[in-house]
Amino acid sequence: MPDANFQFVTSVTFLGRDIPLLKPIALFNARRLEALLPQIAALNAARKTKREAAAVLGVNEQTLATYIKLTQTTWLGKVPQPASAYRNPTRHQIHVKAWKKRNPDKVRAIKRRYYLKRKARLAALSNA
Repeated sequence: MPDANFQFVTSVTFLGRDIPLLKPIALFNARRLEALLPQIAALNAARKTKREAAAVLGVNEQTLATYIKLTQTTWLGKVPQPASAYRNPTRHQIHVKAWKKRNPDKVRAIKRRYYLKRKARLAALSNA
């Protein structure tokens, strides 16, 4: 850990403007952030994911997320979607069970529709 007497800054300079930070950071971290800000801005403008941007910058995703939060930047890149509940059969069953509990009228209507279709099909077969 660095010496406890290091200086803190509350803003960094980017493109000739002072960008206020969400909270004060150490001077050596501010210098590192100022060096990375042009690359972060370019990657954001190119709409890269945070994972891709972190790999290009040579930092981990959490560090990049901290820099984005500190500078109060809106990340424009693609956000990876979480895995669907339908890919896991157990999760899917839980999801369906919960939906049926929340929507008993819809469940009844769906069952009724299937019943009527089956009844019509059997009636058509018996008349043929």
